[in-house]
Order: sequence, then C-alpha cells, then structure tokens
Amino acid sequence: MKDVDLIEKIQKEDCNESLKVLYERYVGLCVKVVKSYEDILKNSCEDYDLLTNNKQYLVYQAAKTYKQDRDVLFSTWLYTKVRFLILAYVSRQKKKYYAFGDEALDILESKNLNEERIKQENKGKKEGIIEVLLFLKDKRIYKIFNYKYSNYGYNHKDIALKMNMSVSNVGRLHRVGIKHLRKRLKKI
Repeated sequence: MKDVDLIEKIQKEDCNESLKVLYERYVGLCVKVVKSYEDILKNSCEDYDLLTNNKQYLVYQAAKTYKQDRDVLFSTWLYTKVRFLILAYVSRQKKKYYAFGDEALDILESKNLNEERIKQENKGKKEGIIEVLLFLKDKRIYKIFNYKYSNYGYNHKDIALKMNMSVSNVGRLHRVGIKHLRKRLKKI
C-alpha cells in the first residue's frame, strides 16, 4: 500500500493497522530527528524518555495533519512535524519552568522596580536581589525588567516596540537577567 492510502485511512477512520505500517516505514526517520535534538531534550525536559518512546504518536500527528495537495512527500512532512513538535514541547517546558516555583520571578512580580529604592536596600536581603540588574554591563536588561514587572506590565512584544529591538532579543535579555537573579539568590 502507498503512503497516501495509509494516511487517508488514518485521517478518515483512525485505522490502527495503517498507522502500524506507516510507523514501521518511518520509525528510522523519527529516531534520527529525535536523536538530533537529544541534547536539547535532555537539558530541558524532565520526561525525556516518555517523549522519545512515543514515536508512534509523532507519526500519528504527522499523518493526521498531512495534506496531499501541498506537493510534499510524507517523509519531508514527518521530519518537519516531528521537529516542530519537539521544539514546541521544549518551549512549553521552558515557559512552565519560568512560570511556577521560580523564586526570582516571584520576587519580581511582587514588587515594583524603583531604581532609587533598590540602591538603598541592604545587599544581604532577598529584596535587594534586583540591584544585580543595575550593575550589569548591558543596561537594556534592567529596562526590560522595569517594563515587564513594574506598573507598566508590558509583554515582550510591547517592550520590543518600545525599545526598538526584536522580540527574540528581548526574550534573550530577559533570560540573561533571570540567570543573574538566580545566581544572586543562591548566594543569599
């Protein structure tokens, strides 16, 4: 049976036998893609084994979203879809990590950033961790934190427009700032 016929059965009938055949044909490609992102997955995902052992699910997702009219081979679509699913999963894990239980972010969200007050705070107190941002080489980091966590409450897109930089650059500088704040918290 051709790939197109198998995919059509999966899309219309959720045929398990067609999925098994398709999986057997493309398991090598899935392994190759997952292996190429192995380092990223191990560093950012707690349930690495769960994700890598569910290659049949990855093939299923690719088959369900495949469209024949786009003139793309299924193998190309599968590679792209598996890559996208892995990167989206890693991105969700990072956001989850930043959002819950992050002491640095909890402190930031609980207070306004006031440069004069920060300079006057005692260095030994947790409340003084934000002063680390004032003394970083790149002054944009403090500005980003000020826009994000003070009364402004801007998101990365708004900050990027305000500071005339890309959204990805704002995100990168935010991560750098968080990293410095975490180091400071470990010292306290």
